[in-house]
Amino acid sequence: SSKAFASIVRGGRHAIMEAKALLEAVAQNPQLIHKPELSFLKAFVTSFKVPPEAAAGGGCCDHDHGHSHSHGHSHGHAHVEPPPRAHGDSHGHAHAHDEAPPRFEEGSEEEEEEVEAEEEQDDGLVEPDEDAPVPMGDPSAEVSDEMQEAAQPAKMAAMELMGEGDLAGASLKFTEVIQLAPTSLAYANRALCFAKLKKPNACIRDCNAALALNADSAKSLKTRGKAYRMLGEYELAHADLTSGQKIDFDEDTDIVQRLVAAKVKALAEKRKQRLAKAARQRAAPRPSPAGAGFPGIGGMPGMGGMPPGMTPAMMQALASDPELLLAMQNPKIMAAFADISANPANIMKYMGDPDIMGLAMKMQGMMGGGSMPSM
Repeated sequence: SSKAFASIVRGGRHAIMEAKALLEAVAQNPQLIHKPELSFLKAFVTSFKVPPEAAAGGGCCDHDHGHSHSHGHSHGHAHVEPPPRAHGDSHGHAHAHDEAPPRFEEGSEEEEEEVEAEEEQDDGLVEPDEDAPVPMGDPSAEVSDEMQEAAQPAKMAAMELMGEGDLAGASLKFTEVIQLAPTSLAYANRALCFAKLKKPNACIRDCNAALALNADSAKSLKTRGKAYRMLGEYELAHADLTSGQKIDFDEDTDIVQRLVAAKVKALAEKRKQRLAKAARQRAAPRPSPAGAGFPGIGGMPGMGGMPPGMTPAMMQALASDPELLLAMQNPKIMAAFADISANPANIMKYMGDPDIMGLAMKMQGMMGGGSMPSM
């Protein structure tokens, strides 16, 4: 009843942590539920039916929900599925942001500024932690029942410290657990402490160790995703949070996942805008620098266009010889060149002019010794 629940809450964090520890012990050793002193728990698990959800809530119990993509759970507890949603997946969970970020039409420069402004609004970013790595135990060790039993006092102490808010103390106790019985859940629990302590790098190391032992550890995937978010690695965060939510959905992680999905969408849009801008710049015509044009091209004083008979090869030849470029700025020479281009026979009129004939001979030599085009 609600009165019984209120009584438990009044008992403080200690009572709640004891209940969590009991459920965790049963999850790790399901045969415990058949003990006479736990008959009340067995009756509850076998008879309880979840009513329709009345308000947003939900969370995650202390143990790890990692499992394969089927709905068979090996935790010895009743797994509660959230209500169906409009856009569900094969697990009956709704993930409006499971898919790759949608594509967008090319945006303007004003839209690019809006995207940048949106990216700056994440208050969850932290400075990377650079502490020396904590002891990792021996992840390759095969954990026996005796090892689990030896680690149980340290585990209980760690859970109690977590409940009291002493995350640093809890992480030290979880280190003892890892050194005695290095399980995926032990690494995941210590990773959760580091995440709450805003130590994303330490958190990611522990999650990596946990996932190496159990690739379907939903707790580790979601915790690592939140750590990546702290570092601004939104695409890595999106991948982990999506995978973890598919295995075991919870509302708190869904809030973070929606924020991360929006960041990934903004990054994709910004990347597309940059590519579009670069493509536009490549396609745009590039005007010649002032004063560096060929004879007869804009940039040369008094030259409005290419003179008749001027070919690209001749333009290149002229551009390679500063003396020719200077000569072609002389209005007298340009007029003679236009006259000869209009009628090659007119070159005879300039046979006695050393400036014009010197230029003509030099150009002829640069064109390979043959006759000049149109001359």
